[in-house]
Amino acid sequence: MKGGETFRTNFAAMFPNASSRKSELHKDVMAGIASSGLEYYQPLFFDLKDWQEESTLFSYLPSDALFITDELIHEKQADYWSQIQRRYEERRHDIDKPIVEPALLYLLSNALNEQLNQYPRVILSARDELATTNDVAALEGNDPSQPQLPLTPTKQQGLVTLSAEEPPELAVNHQKSEPLTELLDFLHVQQQTATPVLVVAETAGRREILIELFKGKIDIKAYDSFEAFLAADKTSAMNNARLPHVGLTVAPIERGVYVPERLVLISETQLFGRQVLQTRRRRQSGVSEEFLVKSVTEITDGSPVVHIEHGIGRYNGLITLDVGDGEQEFIHLKYDDDASIYVPVANLQMISRYSGGDPALAPLHKIGSGKWDRAKQKALEQIHDVAAELLNMQARREAKVGIHFKIDPSQYELFASQFAFEETADQANAIHAVMEDMRQNQPMDRLICGDVGFGKTEVAMRAAFIAVSAGYQVAVLVPTTLLAGQHEDNFRDRFADWPVRIESLSRFGGKNIKTWS
Repeated sequence: MKGGETFRTNFAAMFPNASSRKSELHKDVMAGIASSGLEYYQPLFFDLKDWQEESTLFSYLPSDALFITDELIHEKQADYWSQIQRRYEERRHDIDKPIVEPALLYLLSNALNEQLNQYPRVILSARDELATTNDVAALEGNDPSQPQLPLTPTKQQGLVTLSAEEPPELAVNHQKSEPLTELLDFLHVQQQTATPVLVVAETAGRREILIELFKGKIDIKAYDSFEAFLAADKTSAMNNARLPHVGLTVAPIERGVYVPERLVLISETQLFGRQVLQTRRRRQSGVSEEFLVKSVTEITDGSPVVHIEHGIGRYNGLITLDVGDGEQEFIHLKYDDDASIYVPVANLQMISRYSGGDPALAPLHKIGSGKWDRAKQKALEQIHDVAAELLNMQARREAKVGIHFKIDPSQYELFASQFAFEETADQANAIHAVMEDMRQNQPMDRLICGDVGFGKTEVAMRAAFIAVSAGYQVAVLVPTTLLAGQHEDNFRDRFADWPVRIESLSRFGGKNIKTWS
């Protein structure tokens, strides 16, 4: 294995103080196991000089490849690089788990900029000053004779102005007799110009909520994708419908777009003044459904709650405040040093129940101290570490060789026909999945879940029959001696017509049974 030998040589040269015998990753590579995190050691499988010259994406792109970036690319790159460096400094001193230096895995900022400057590039920005004033092509208005944005890359520098506008705020206001007033007025205007309108929900669940909200007020049609919406013929629906017609789809977008008389894209942010789902990149809450607060009636005065941005505080009731748009209800939370924050009732999803122990002893966080952010960062890193361990465990499991059971179809069908009940659809699916697992050369890793009386035992009996028919013994582990006795009776009854010996091993069994094998 040439790659393995190269890895061994580079590992010894790059980490002279590390012991290959103590490194689980080194042992896995030598055993041919692709363990979790191996991608961060890719340079060790190649000649390091060749790796530095040919390992980047740019080595495989044609010279006329077009790059599309936004104006924040340098800021985001600097932030990401600082995270990489911090992570590296935290872990580089563990000689039992050596790590490759970032420069071999990631492009430095100046190297990335040098490479990007060699290619034609489109920079997306809301600011005009990023482009020169020469060679400006304005694509405004609806005149079809206007030149369209070229699809082929060009070296020309200039400013292309698209006829899109800032999307309007169409806030749903439940304090009004008609909460959808602003949206309905806007849709009636678009209906007059036959402008297609697409509302974008952030999840399938949110889509159903919007359908319920729009019922009887807006003619809604769901689409599987943005492309399906564009391809559909919506003219007749818009001209003939009594209600304003809009499309509805699911996509993770924060902001909509408004292209007058051509297209309107409305996000949930425009409707509810906030992002219903925080983006995964920045603010994924990961709050369990069990701890979500769905109504202020679920919280009692003085009970501890967790705000996703500010940490642990105590609920201090509802308060009505006028912040310029009329009176609104806010949730009053008290923090350390008698600090207060006021959360709009509409943003209730930002709050979850405290689950860290005795509510009376819940520690209050101090606003602005950074303690909560550090706790979240630490928890996120621990999640990543646990995920890496689980992936590593799965990789090891998949590398092991299991038992390939041969199933006699006629014998199995006869055993299955003796089942006294009709299989449910879920039960049949579970049995089929287990049989497929047993046919593979890898160890089975499957959990069968179901309520009491839903037929889990029969799934186990089918698997047991396949195993004993192939000449193997089967052990069924149960948590109590009472359950062991019940299962013994059930298995004896089910296997009564087959040459299979059924015994129960428990503290109630005799000496002969306990020594039986």
